[in-house]
Amino acid sequence: KRARPDVVHVQSYHTLVAPLAMLRALLLRVPYVVTFHGGGHSSEARNRARGAQRRLLRPLLRRAARLVAVARFEIEQYGEELDLPPERFALIPNGTDLSFSAAGREPRQGPPVVATLGRLERYKGHHLVIAALPALLEREPEARLLVVGTGPYLP
Repeated sequence: KRARPDVVHVQSYHTLVAPLAMLRALLLRVPYVVTFHGGGHSSEARNRARGAQRRLLRPLLRRAARLVAVARFEIEQYGEELDLPPERFALIPNGTDLSFSAAGREPRQGPPVVATLGRLERYKGHHLVIAALPALLEREPEARLLVVGTGPYLP
C-alpha cells in the first residue's frame, strides 16, 4: 500500500522535479509548499529559458498552500517576477546554531575577518558586503574581507 503524504514540500523550482511534484500533489489533493532557494545557476541558455519557465510554473505556484522565502529579497524578486502577492510568502531564513563550534576555543588572534561565501552572482548580495567594507575599515582598519565562491562575478 502506498503512503499518502500530509503535505509535499518542494525545494526550489529550477528542475523538472518541482513541477512534477506539484502536479502529483494536486492529483492526490495534498497541499504543497514551495521553498525558494535563490535564482538557480546562471548560464546563457538558462537565462533565456527562465521567462518561459516562470510562465509555466506561475499557475502551480499560485496553488501552493504556502511559499517560503529564505531571504526578504526573494519575496520581492519572486513576487514581482511571478506575479505573486507578498502575503503568500513566509520568510524562514537559513541559519544554524554556531555556539557549539566556539566551545572551549581560544579567541582567534589577529585582525577581524569578514567572510562571504556562496555563488558569485548579484542576487547573493556579495556586493553589499563589499560596499560596507569602507565603513568597517573606518572602525577596524586591520579588518580583512574574504570572498569565497565561483560564478559569473569571478574576475
